[in-house]
Amino acid sequence: MPLDDFFTSFWAAIDGRALSSLERKVPSASFLSSLLECLVFFLRRLSSGSQDHGTLSGSVSDGLVPNNTRLRNLADELVKSQFTRIWEELKTRRLRTDEKDAGKLIANSLLSLHRMNIGECVTSTTILI
Repeated sequence: MPLDDFFTSFWAAIDGRALSSLERKVPSASFLSSLLECLVFFLRRLSSGSQDHGTLSGSVSDGLVPNNTRLRNLADELVKSQFTRIWEELKTRRLRTDEKDAGKLIANSLLSLHRMNIGECVTSTTILI
C-alpha cells in the first residue's frame, strides 16, 4: 500500500538516527507533529470515500475502487500501526520529546480521528496508551 511506503520512509529519519543530536526535544516534537498531521490528512482523504482518492489505498493500480468496509479496514490498520510505532518510539526514548507536548499532539490527533468516525481504532489505541 502506498501509504505504508510513505510512513516507512517517514520513520526512516528515526531509524537512520537523523534526530540523534544531544538536544532532540524540539526536533522530535516537530517530527511527531508532522507525522500525525500527515496521518490525519491522509485518513481524511481516504475516509472521504471519493473515487479520486483510491490511489492512497493502492486500489487504482488494481483497477478496483475499494468499498467502505475496505476503506475502514485500511484506515484502522494505518492508525493502529502508526500509533503503535509512536508509542514504542516514545517508550524506548528514540523519539525524545516532552511528555506534555507528545500528549497534546497525540490527543489532538485522536480527537481529529474521532471526528472522522475512525472510532474503533481510536478507542483501542486510547486503551493501549
